[in-house]
Amino acid sequence: MYGGSDSGEVFALNSTTGAVLWSYQAGDPVRSSPAVLADGSVIVGCYSGDVLHLSASGSLLAKAHTDYSVYAPVSVANGTAFVGSMDKHLYAIDIATFAIKWKVAGANVVNSGTAVSADGSLAYFMDYSGIVHCVATADGTVKWTASTGTNGAGGSSPVLVRPSGACPPAGGSQAPAPRAPLRRTHRPGGATAEPRPLPAATPGPPMTAPSPPSSRLPAPPRPRPSPGGPSPSPLAHHSAAVPRPPTPA
Repeated sequence: MYGGSDSGEVFALNSTTGAVLWSYQAGDPVRSSPAVLADGSVIVGCYSGDVLHLSASGSLLAKAHTDYSVYAPVSVANGTAFVGSMDKHLYAIDIATFAIKWKVAGANVVNSGTAVSADGSLAYFMDYSGIVHCVATADGTVKWTASTGTNGAGGSSPVLVRPSGACPPAGGSQAPAPRAPLRRTHRPGGATAEPRPLPAATPGPPMTAPSPPSSRLPAPPRPRPSPGGPSPSPLAHHSAAVPRPPTPA
C-alpha cells in the first residue's frame, strides 16, 4: 500500500506485514492520494504544489509544478495524470515526459479527484464552489458545467457508471442484453409503479426457531454533570494542528 504524511514522506508498505518497503522525503506535507501505475511507479501531489513521479523503489523520476498546494487525489488514464490544485486549476500531465499538457480553470480551488469516461475522451472534476466541470482530455476544452448549488463543496470525487451494453467494444457492435419479464406493482391510492424486472428465483435459508428474548439488563443512566460544570470526557484527545494554506482569493 502507498500513502503520504504531514511529515513529508511518501511511503510504500507491505500490505500483509506492514513492513516499510521504501519512503521518499518530499520536504512538504503530502495529503494527496497517490496513483500507482502498472510498472509500480507512483504519482502524488504535495503541499508545495509539486506533483512527483517516483519509481517502484521510491526514487524521484520527474516533477511537475502547480501554482499552489495539491490536496487532490491523482487520477491516471491513457498515459495522462490528472490532478487538481488549490490554484483553482485541473492539470493534465503527460506521464512519459511529465510535461504539463494543459490546465483548465475552475471557479474555485480543485480538491476533488478526476473521473475519466470509458473511451478516454472526457474528464470530470468538481471545484470548491460545488461546480462540476466536463472537459475534453485532449486539450482541456470545457464541454459543460453544472452547479450543485452548494458552495463549499468539492472534496467529493465524481464517479462514472456505465450502463450495461451502453458502450460497445471498439471495432464491433454489441447486441442488447435480453430483457427480464416485467411486472406491475400497485401502491395505495391506485397509483401504479414503474415496471420492474422479476428477481431470479433462489432458494432461501432454512427456517429456524426464533431466538429467545434477551435477558440483558438495560444500560445504566448516564451520570449528570456536576454543579460546577461538565467534566471532561475520558475519550477526549488532542492532535497537533497542521497549518493549512490560505484559500486563494
